[in-house]
Amino acid sequence: LPSFKEKAGVMAKARAISKELYYTKLKAQGISNDLDRNARNEESQVKELKERQQKLAEKEKVKVERIEKGLQISLNVLNGSLQTINREESDSLQRSESQRLTITNDLNRKRQDILKAQTSELDNALAVLKQTYLRTQLTRFAIREAWLAGIGPALRERLARAGITTAAEIEYWRVRRVDGIGNVKAQALVGWRRDMERKAMLQGGPTQLDQATQQDIKNRYNAKIQAIAAQETTVNQKARDEQQQIRTHSNSLRQQIYTKRSEEQSQGAQHIESIRTEYSPGIEALSNQIQETISSAGKEKTLLNQALLPSRKSVMEKNFSLARVQFELSHYKNISFANYLKGLVS
Repeated sequence: LPSFKEKAGVMAKARAISKELYYTKLKAQGISNDLDRNARNEESQVKELKERQQKLAEKEKVKVERIEKGLQISLNVLNGSLQTINREESDSLQRSESQRLTITNDLNRKRQDILKAQTSELDNALAVLKQTYLRTQLTRFAIREAWLAGIGPALRERLARAGITTAAEIEYWRVRRVDGIGNVKAQALVGWRRDMERKAMLQGGPTQLDQATQQDIKNRYNAKIQAIAAQETTVNQKARDEQQQIRTHSNSLRQQIYTKRSEEQSQGAQHIESIRTEYSPGIEALSNQIQETISSAGKEKTLLNQALLPSRKSVMEKNFSLARVQFELSHYKNISFANYLKGLVS
């Protein structure tokens, strides 16, 4: 009987521990469920906030890209205008320089022609001077005093009547007209004249023009050369002025483009900044809400984990207690109510 009572007491104790274990597990499971619910709520709220934030960011991006695209189109147009200005400036400068070179090359040719004409006139004047000197010298050689084979006194008289008295008047066609002068005699007279020419040249003669004549000729041509130089100076100055005007005009147009481009970029930047100012507070507020949600969920998770820890510890302790009680019950496995009645009867 005492053993039966002891077993009943141990069994009652086991039931009590089992009941406490059951409720402790329920409590722990409730806390675990709260943890899962907290995680799901956090995930859902963060996802919803991020989606809202993404939508705002997309709206901001679309507006910014629209502004940037419009700005790029404007800049492309301005850059195209700038290229046109540069190309037209280059073409105008090339035309101006080509015209200048055409005129100055023509003036240079004229200058060379003038110098050639001056040289030719100086040479011709010297040739005339030499010819005059030679003719003067040839008049000193009289036919009547010359030794001329085949040309007797009669022929010499006929030559004199024809006006041919010195070497200066002898010319082939002229002496052939004189009666009695054939080809042989005419050649002999011409040969004698040439001999006299060589003789005269050996005696000396003019080698250059006198200074006055040279200077007179050079002065006339220098005046023409100076006129060419004046034209050249005028042409070069005109080209420089024209090219400077082209550059000045092009620079002015370029500056307008630069100013317009700067204004477009500044306005574009202002528009983009205004868009960011419009959307940034909302995006930032959502970021803050996300952080607050995560922080709040973290705090709640910490509290739940803190609450769950004692419950799990209690479950472990009660499992241990229950196992010990069950082990203790194993000592009473042969004790039953039937055996108890048998003991009373006996």
